[in-house]
Amino acid sequence: MSDEAEVGSDAAENGGGGKKLLVIGLLAGLVIGGGGAAAALMLMGGDDGEAGGTDVAEEEVAKPSPQYVSLERVSLPLLTKTGRVLGYIMLELSIEVEGDENKLRLLHRLPALKSAFLQNAHSTPIGKDGQADVVDYPALNTRFTEEANQLFQEDIVKNIHVVQARRM
Repeated sequence: MSDEAEVGSDAAENGGGGKKLLVIGLLAGLVIGGGGAAAALMLMGGDDGEAGGTDVAEEEVAKPSPQYVSLERVSLPLLTKTGRVLGYIMLELSIEVEGDENKLRLLHRLPALKSAFLQNAHSTPIGKDGQADVVDYPALNTRFTEEANQLFQEDIVKNIHVVQARRM
């Protein structure tokens, strides 16, 4: 029986020591982790209110992000140089502006913008030189961007993307 009592007391001592090691390890981890966080704050300058990272955040806030407005079902004629209609093409456009304010301005004038695009396409062919039935997308992008900015009397439209085109 004395052997069993000795084995039981050894297990109790080892179990208690393991718990102490676990607690000490956890405390050491907290101290090291807390010290690392404090060092990071000090290096970034977070204590004196002049944090090194705030300049970058202010620059990101100052520059507006690109916003897109969808213009669906724009039907444009494919004209020859003489004005004969070869067919029609249905476009879905995505108009790129910078910032929410310009996006709202664009949304309010969207019907006028669509009308300007239609008038432009009816007065000047949108096809490539020598191939009136093939749309010249880079030229169309340039013309429509200029038309939009002329409507707003300032350069708020940055780009016009043709998302989808279907020949009718």
